[in-house]
Amino acid sequence: MNYLHFKKYRILLLLIAAVSLLSLSSCNTVNEENNNQGDGNKNQGDDVKKNFDGVSDVEILEQSIKNLEKEENYFIKATGKTKAKALITYTQSTKTLLYYMNGKFYNKIDSTSALVDHHHELLCQENIIKYYDSSQKEVLTKTIAEYKSEFGKVPNKTDIFNYRMETDAIISSSRNFQNDKYEITYNIDSEKIGDDLKIQMKAFGDLNENPIFNAITLIIEVDEEGKLLKFKNIEKYSIVKNVLGKPVTMPCTQELESIVYYNNYQTPTKGCLLYTSDAADDK
Repeated sequence: MNYLHFKKYRILLLLIAAVSLLSLSSCNTVNEENNNQGDGNKNQGDDVKKNFDGVSDVEILEQSIKNLEKEENYFIKATGKTKAKALITYTQSTKTLLYYMNGKFYNKIDSTSALVDHHHELLCQENIIKYYDSSQKEVLTKTIAEYKSEFGKVPNKTDIFNYRMETDAIISSSRNFQNDKYEITYNIDSEKIGDDLKIQMKAFGDLNENPIFNAITLIIEVDEEGKLLKFKNIEKYSIVKNVLGKPVTMPCTQELESIVYYNNYQTPTKGCLLYTSDAADDK
């Protein structure tokens, strides 16, 4: 190899080495950035966990209720299905809209299946409930006590999960951290949830008697401040209902998923059955 070729070859090797060093430097920079991002997520998660250090699952549940009680307006949308088994398995769909607006509750409940097609609306303010039920097909006004004797459950901020959630009603609980939220699962003693929900189910489902609950699971999701974001009810119970003129006992499994909205949701229109112009103007 003559001197000129050797010189060109040496320059080529230097260029290849320079490019390799630049590539390696770039890879290290990307890896460092990725590592930093990962550490950031981990630190964020650790910070959220620290907010609940020393706080029991029951206390988180109680705090979520207290936080909701402070809200002047919110909206909860629940959707779910119930599977009941008689001679065949049939599915009932449920959709519930619950609005709290400056001291008023507006509640709309729809249940549909091969055996049930039920619609119920109510507007609750202080001690008065104005309601419509598809079995009566007229708008009626009653006191809360009168309404509860017939339909059981009345919307309120304390029993937002559908049950009387006293400490002694919780059999066990577990928590699971995901991203920047907490998910807590509660197993509920079905004998300590009160009768309001059972009376409502009997009335809305045209049942022969109150349902008998076998198992209840409540799963809530809160943010780092304990603010309620969503919750899920999983229930197993049995009902007795007339089918073709004869009482039939049916085991049921129901799952309801509820999402809580604090802003950016559409309020009921003035055209709703019970949501009057006066109620709408108060919003």
